[in-house]
Amino acid sequence: MELIALILFFITYIGTIFNQLPYFNIDRPSAAFFGAVAMILTGVISFHEAVRAIDFSTIALLLGMMIIIAVLELDGFFAFIAKKPSHLRKLQSSFWSL
Repeated sequence: MELIALILFFITYIGTIFNQLPYFNIDRPSAAFFGAVAMILTGVISFHEAVRAIDFSTIALLLGMMIIIAVLELDGFFAFIAKKPSHLRKLQSSFWSL
């Protein structure tokens, strides 16, 4: 069982590193998902153990961050920051001089 887990982990790790190989175009989250499913299907870990291993606080944090980034992007915050670096530098230097 440990050998199967090691082989699946190695294949998953290779899939996350080399995501632009010819005839093997898979993104990192998909490679991780397929690795987790393969671990469950081969019996390395049970479904209930896999569910217990999920940290839902981290999932909630990532979801919140993605929502905030999406809103900031729609509002043009990143374009504003990219266009005004000198203005922000002046603001930063005046802030630190207080």
